[in-house]
Amino acid sequence: MSPALYLTILFLGVALAAPIFDSSFDAQWYKWKMKHRRTYNPREEEQRRAIWEKKITQLHSGENLEEKHGFTMKINTSGDANTEELNVLKNGFQNQKHGNGVLQEPQQNEIPRQTCGLEREELQFSSGRPELRHVTCCWRVDTGSVGNSLSTPYQGLCDACWAFRASGSLEGQMSQETGKLVSLSEQSLVACSLPQHNQGCKVGLRHRAFQGVKRAGG
Repeated sequence: MSPALYLTILFLGVALAAPIFDSSFDAQWYKWKMKHRRTYNPREEEQRRAIWEKKITQLHSGENLEEKHGFTMKINTSGDANTEELNVLKNGFQNQKHGNGVLQEPQQNEIPRQTCGLEREELQFSSGRPELRHVTCCWRVDTGSVGNSLSTPYQGLCDACWAFRASGSLEGQMSQETGKLVSLSEQSLVACSLPQHNQGCKVGLRHRAFQGVKRAGG
């Protein structure tokens, strides 16, 4: 085989192996990289662009644009991360343990649909936890539509989803009681609930965050 023919076959193989990207997303890709300060070597750029473009394609699908599932999705700073990487960064939440078992939140199919207007004492949950009495409740409440929740914050690389869950719960409850929607500090929960055995940006439990707030006089 002549050197020229060998090189031709080699370059053809490389070209065929290279991923083919949709050029209509080029400007959006460069804008996203600038916004989130991404720099890659050539090989990594191909890998990250492939992950990102797969997500972008999903966002441009009819199901997302037409809100067929009741919500829409947008690309964020994790747009170039694969599922395994996101699991490492974001899945530090632990269920609350009770005795030898796990105490889980009641599932929607465990809650009667005809609960709007009933008193809390009339509801029975399988968890057996004591419930507040004389509180009118509904099966589902869109806290965003009634003004009891803020926009979803970005937690960055700190794996403290427990703190964001706790702060969101407290913000909604305070808004319901006082009529004022105030943004609370997840950083304070991360830093100040160590005595309750939360582990900062590693892992933590929401009820421990509540205990820390209560202990601090909140």
